[in-house]
This record gives sequence, structure tokens and C-alpha cells, in this order.
Amino acid sequence: MGKRYLIFIVALLLAGPVVATVPFAVGVDPYRVFGWSGYNNHNFFPNTRYMKTEHLLKHTEFDAFVLGSSRANYYRDTSLQRYTGHRWYNLNVSAETAEGLLARVRWLLDSRTVRQLLIPLDYDMMFQVKAFREGDLLRMEHPAVSGGSWLQFYWWNLTVPYRQLTEAVRRIQVTDVVLYELNMADGHYRMVAQEELMLRFPEEHARTLDMHFVTRKEGAQPWQLEAFDQLVALLKERKVAAVFVVNPLHAAHTRSFDPVDYSKWLMRLAQSGLPVWDFSGYNTITTDNHYYVDNSHFVWPVGEMVLARVFGDGAQVPPDFGVRLTPDKVRGRFHELVEGYLSRSR
Repeated sequence: MGKRYLIFIVALLLAGPVVATVPFAVGVDPYRVFGWSGYNNHNFFPNTRYMKTEHLLKHTEFDAFVLGSSRANYYRDTSLQRYTGHRWYNLNVSAETAEGLLARVRWLLDSRTVRQLLIPLDYDMMFQVKAFREGDLLRMEHPAVSGGSWLQFYWWNLTVPYRQLTEAVRRIQVTDVVLYELNMADGHYRMVAQEELMLRFPEEHARTLDMHFVTRKEGAQPWQLEAFDQLVALLKERKVAAVFVVNPLHAAHTRSFDPVDYSKWLMRLAQSGLPVWDFSGYNTITTDNHYYVDNSHFVWPVGEMVLARVFGDGAQVPPDFGVRLTPDKVRGRFHELVEGYLSRSR
């Protein structure tokens, strides 16, 4: 009995600091998974994977979806509804991967009627990423999508490290500057302060935007490519009207990719048998800093031009912005990609 009591005391002492943070974790709710306090309403990035899944479980009126990384945010649901007549929801999440896309699309198809999907793709985030670290609360998948344990999910979120909790409180208490704002009704977020600075000082913003990227030597990860192939097969099997879009990354970003690996990736997309539109590379938009919020995200008007090219007549879109991807088009662009890659150090 004495030995068991000693073990209990030791376990209590070890668990004490963790248990003490539980009320704080629920009250602050930095990643917005408990939904009781509403304390985090700006400036600290929540877990949108969880939040948007919960929202869609309660709102069945949506029948068309934009899926992808945070860059997919800039394709407006209202514009898509005007073009297609469907009720769209923007299901962008932080640093989406091909594996994540596969799980999310499978969950959507199993849980509701899906009329159409727009799937913007990123070579860097979506296909080159290896894995998120264990306990990454910002990107932890909703158990309904992952099939994982609810108990483990809530345990991770109840035992948020104290440092993360205090950092969340520090950011949320800043009220004179709104850095980040999320609208759950349509799934869109806004980088409020950054967008306002762009409008007030467009030339200074364009001139000072940091467009220096470290050369990426690794190609696409095999398991992400395999996940993409499974996604294509699933979409074909379920006869889903899906369109892929290669996001218009800034040209400086594209120059950091190995042209051989990048061309192989584009060829894989072109051979998928589904519609693929490519807005990357070197064109009127991707070579102009005025069209970028930061070195990773383009502005709202660029998203509108993409939608006009894919779903509209594209009359007001620059002629060199956006092309329907085919194997011949990929082969024709290879030399352009090589030249861009070699010019990165000039």
C-alpha cells in the first residue's frame, strides 16, 4: 500500500504543473477548439482545420469548396457563386499538404453532396513538406477528418505549453492593431494591418517586399505525390467536378525551385486527366511586387483574375496570365524555368 501511495504522490507532483494549466488553456483557448470563451477573436492564429470542420458539421447548405493552403484564401466564395451558381465555402488551412487534401476531400464526399471543387496547388508547401511535428496544435487535424483519437486531440489542447498560452494572451491583448481576422461564415481570413499598409503606401510596400528565397534542393516527397494520385483517383471514381489551379507564386519564389523537379511535378499534374490551370512562372502578374501582400501570398484582385480566367471569359485578364496545362505546355516551359532558375544569382 505504501508503494502505491508513493507512486500516486510522485505522479501527482509530475502532473501538477500540467493540470494547473488546464483552466488557463480552456479559458484562453488559443487554437479555438473548445469554443467556450471567445477570448481569441483576433491576432493569434487558431486551428482552422478544426474550426472549419466543426462549422461545416453544423452548416450543410454548402455544396462547393475551395481547398488548399492559406494562399487559397484569395479565391472569393461570392465570385465563385456568381460564376457557377453553387454555394461555396473556402476551406483553406495553414500549410495544407497533399495528404491533408486527400483526407479532407474524402471526408467531404462521405459527409455531404459535393457539386464542385476548386483545388489550388502549391509545389513548396503541399508537396515538399515532410511532416508536421507531433503536437503542432495550429495544424492538428480534426478527428472526424483524420480518424484519430478525440481523447488524444483534447489532451494535446488541454496541455498547451505555458509559453504558447502567454504568447497568445500577449497578442490578443493588442487591440490597436489587428493583424489577423477570421470570418467563419465564409472561411476567409484577412491580414488586416498588412493589407491596410499596402493600400496606404503601395510603392513603398512593393519596393521593400523581401523576395529572397533559399534555393530548394529537395524535390516533391514521394508520399505526397502518392497522396495526390489517390486524390485524383478518388475524384474520378466519385465523378466530382474538380479543377486544379497552380497558385501564382511570385516569380522569385518559382526561381528557388529546381526546374527539373518542378517540371516533373507540373507534368504529373498535366497527366492527371483532370482540368489543371497554371498561373505560376514568369508573367505580368508574378513579376510585379504590387500584386503581393508578402513573399508568399498574392492580393485579392489576383484571385479574381484567376477565377475570371478559369470560370469566366478572361477578357480583362493579362494574356500571359494563366494557361490550361497540357504535357506539351509543360515541355514548352522547361527552358523558361531553367533560365529563371539560373538567373536567381544574377
